[in-house]
Amino acid sequence: MNIALTDACIFIDLHDLSLTHQLFQLPIDIHTSDAVFAELYAEQQEILRTFVSSQRLFIHALTLEDMSSIQALPLPDGLTFNDKTVLYLASKTGGMVLTSDAKVRYHAGRQAIEYHGMLWLFDQMLLHQLITKKAAIAALQRLCCINNTFQNNPRLKEEIENRLKSWETP
Repeated sequence: MNIALTDACIFIDLHDLSLTHQLFQLPIDIHTSDAVFAELYAEQQEILRTFVSSQRLFIHALTLEDMSSIQALPLPDGLTFNDKTVLYLASKTGGMVLTSDAKVRYHAGRQAIEYHGMLWLFDQMLLHQLITKKAAIAALQRLCCINNTFQNNPRLKEEIENRLKSWETP
């Protein structure tokens, strides 16, 4: 099974869209760092703990050695420490990165780490019949309203419009 290192923005967006359970039904092992997990609200953590219990979410406890390795990475200060943990763990495990953060995506690409975001997750949820096209349309439209990332990027807006059009056809 593929490993996916997930940052906080993915967990937050999926929680806001009530799609957290669908993430863990995908045929990928979801991993994150304890630093990213600590970044989430208590309510979000509580929901995610059920997936830790069922071994669908793996939270990596960073050691002092890990933290030293992360600090030594040639990554810019513009990335948060939590973002760096995701890139570090993806490199260490050979996993992909799930993020909507453009900086994280850019640096994942520079390190030849596969990366995907929310649109890919919608595609996967549809492919595996975890949501209907109607639900995907509603969730994507809501995401565009609640997350500025999906409002201000012309290329991303085009991708969103293309998906909405294709999902509207029976």
